[in-house]
Amino acid sequence: SFFHDDLIIAGLQRHGVPYEHAVDHQPSTCTETSIMGRCNPWVACPYVNLAEAFLAALDGPGTWDELCASLDAQLRLAAQRGVAWAIREQALAARHRPFPLLSCFVQGCLESGRDISHGGALYNFLQPEAVGVSNVVDGLAAIRTLVFESGRYSLDEFRAALRANWEGHEALHRAVRRDCPKYGNDDAAVNDLFTWVSSRWCDHIEGRRNYYGGPVLPGFLGWV
Repeated sequence: SFFHDDLIIAGLQRHGVPYEHAVDHQPSTCTETSIMGRCNPWVACPYVNLAEAFLAALDGPGTWDELCASLDAQLRLAAQRGVAWAIREQALAARHRPFPLLSCFVQGCLESGRDISHGGALYNFLQPEAVGVSNVVDGLAAIRTLVFESGRYSLDEFRAALRANWEGHEALHRAVRRDCPKYGNDDAAVNDLFTWVSSRWCDHIEGRRNYYGGPVLPGFLGWV
C-alpha cells in the first residue's frame, strides 16, 4: 500500500491535530488513520456501498448531467445515513460498552476522568468507508461510452439489463466488458470520473461531527 505520509500529516493538521501528534499516525486496522496512544478511531463504521447508490441513481435520469446530479444526491444520502447510523452506535457504546483498562493507556482518558467510550481520548475519529467506488466509475464510463458517445444503447436498455441481471441482454453485457474503458488502466477520462466520484463522497462527509464532537473522516476501501 502507498499511504502518502505527507498528505496524511497535512490532513490531520487540517482537522486540528498538531504536527508533533500528526507524525505519530499509523494505520489503525487496515489503512484507516489513527494516532498512536491518543486516539479512539471508529473505522469502517459503517461500510457504505457506493454501487448501491449508483443503482438508485439510475432510476429516472435521461441525460448525462441528470445522471451525475442523481448520483451526487444518492451519495449525499448515503453519507447522511451512514454517519447517522454510526453516531447511534457511538451513543450506544458510551452507554453500554466501557473500556476501563484500555482507557488507562490512551492519552486524554485519565487526564479528563472519562472512559474512552465516553469520548475521553485526546482525539475521537469516525471514518465511514466507501466501498465499490471502482464499480461506480466503471459503470459511469460504460454508460458514457455506449449511451452518450456512441449511441449504441439507451439508458432504458441499461436499466432493463440490470433489473434482469443481464439475462436476455448478453450483447450489452459483452459490450460493457469488452468495449468500455475501465478504472486502473491509466485512462485519463476514467481517472477524471474516479476523481469526481471520490471528491463528491469526501465533500458529503467532510465537516460533519461525530457523537464525541470529533471529525468524521471520509475513507475508501478498494473492494468491488
